[in-house]
Amino acid sequence: RAGDTTPLPVMLHALDSVMRLLHPFMPFVTEELWQRMTPLRANAADDPSQLIVARYPVADDARFDDAAERELAAVQDFVRAIRNVRAERRVDAGRWVEAYIVGADAAEAARGTAEALGQLARVRPLHVVDAPEEAPSDGVVTSVLPVGRVVLPMAGLFDLDAERARLQKQIDDATSEVQRLERKLANEQFRTRAPAEVVAKEQERLATAGGRLRGLEESLAEIS
Repeated sequence: RAGDTTPLPVMLHALDSVMRLLHPFMPFVTEELWQRMTPLRANAADDPSQLIVARYPVADDARFDDAAERELAAVQDFVRAIRNVRAERRVDAGRWVEAYIVGADAAEAARGTAEALGQLARVRPLHVVDAPEEAPSDGVVTSVLPVGRVVLPMAGLFDLDAERARLQKQIDDATSEVQRLERKLANEQFRTRAPAEVVAKEQERLATAGGRLRGLEESLAEIS
């Protein structure tokens, strides 16, 4: 607000620390800015006249907040999980979706940040519940996270029949690829005549194809 000087000391303290941190890399610019800040800083009389000999900032371990960091990490996991589901299911990026945050620890982290979480993940309404029984279990996609679960009801977000058909086609293609690689690797002539690095590469391709097939089957099972 106009005339409100309350934030000024905090801003000057932050800028003072930034100038000290940047000084080894930008000595002339930071020295000039620091000198101009000197008349405004409350502790200017306790500092040397030049930034080059001023004390370098030292981290204050007492100010670290492990709980806040865990909460932020949980919120980031929630947002990432919801965005991944939206992308995988081809839900329009601007569309609001319904979601559940499930689990006691997850609920504790989500309740205080529900508004920001909803905006970042485009979720409305967002339900934060302690017990799995409080969230739907049919026609949903679930992401299991270290701190809890994210459950998104899929009904009405897209054409379920079309999505099932799309996934089934991908499963058929992935199955054919897995079978082709298995036959190739089962061929004794190929295994004995091909260089070891070629065989290893085909084995790696089989593992990748198998993982993709399992993922597609899980995705289809979720909406079946």
